[in-house]
Amino acid sequence: MTTREKTDFLLPKMAEILGANSHLTAIARKALPVPVRWLLSQGMVHGHLLDYGCGKCAEINKRILRNWGSGTFYPEIKSVTSYDPYYAPNAIKESGRVMWDVVLCTYVLCTLPWEEERQILNTIKNKLLPNGVAYITVRADEPRQGYGKSSKGTFQRKVEMPYLYELRKTTNYRIYLLTSSTTLV
Repeated sequence: MTTREKTDFLLPKMAEILGANSHLTAIARKALPVPVRWLLSQGMVHGHLLDYGCGKCAEINKRILRNWGSGTFYPEIKSVTSYDPYYAPNAIKESGRVMWDVVLCTYVLCTLPWEEERQILNTIKNKLLPNGVAYITVRADEPRQGYGKSSKGTFQRKVEMPYLYELRKTTNYRIYLLTSSTTLV
């Protein structure tokens, strides 16, 4: 059995053993993640925004995104909805919206079993307006403890999505592009 085959076999088992505790990977931030700051600096975040899988940062992300830049309202962003199935499960319903111009999904997929990847991507795709775009950010670096069980007792995996356009790649992260017209194989 090759290393790749062992990894493909063991990681789903590890996720199953650890259970559905991906919410434990959420950290409280005082600043936006670097990939989101890059997207903002490139003018790629606009209109009605859904921060999908925001973790513990629902309020801080909304506040920062609404006041990006020199402390004044960032006019390209009309509204921010920060959703997380564990920490902010009612955010989408409370927003009154069903579709968004931009969806950010930052460091979410690397904490979930690969079996859930397509389901999450389809959910995000269905939340996009016809000309909407989603930016899916995943880790490009290997966690200190390697893949599998993290220091918090949660699950981490390497995510590669060759079926999506890779917008940006650094040594720390990759940003993939998902649109309403993307075909998910």
